Amino acid sequence: MGTFGLAAGIASGDVSNVGKYAAAGLTAGGYTGMSIGDKAAKIEKENREAFREGMWGEDEYKTQELMKQIWEDDEIYEQYGGRENKDQFKEDIREFYEGGVKGENEVTAALKMKNKNGITNADAVTIAQLNRKISNSSYGDPTRRKKFEQDIATSLRNQGYQGDVDKEAARQIKMIGDLKNLLDK
Repeated sequence: MGTFGLAAGIASGDVSNVGKYAAAGLTAGGYTGMSIGDKAAKIEKENREAFREGMWGEDEYKTQELMKQIWEDDEIYEQYGGRENKDQFKEDIREFYEGGVKGENEVTAALKMKNKNGITNADAVTIAQLNRKISNSSYGDPTRRKKFEQDIATSLRNQGYQGDVDKEAARQIKMIGDLKNLLDK
């Protein structure tokens, strides 16, 4: 680029322009080089990501990306006892993803709620699904929350739940509240 600037300075016919144009050419060349390097790095990253997605498939790729993001949460890391339990963490994320719990915030909150309440992944997925069915404003309204609790009890009865359906429905409502609180953080 500096050569082009030098040539432009000479072509202008004014000797004082030669140095000025050459310097401008060198500066432009430097920016162009940086821009190309940045573009090359971006293209390489996009190609690497596309390769991974193609190799793993879309669902597994999204699961892997979700795992990377959530594993950085200190509380989750401690919940799993660090690196030696990362395989269990990955299995839990896959179960959540297969159950329809997919967003980073929702999965992180569901994992924390699971730990707090000592429940299974399947139960945590159920709570996350129930959480989507009742808005924060409806949950905050005692009458609507009680109606939703009764609906859960009816559903448990219809599924043949063996136990105190009212007590289980109240427990699920409490865990929905725990999840909503974690999602609000």
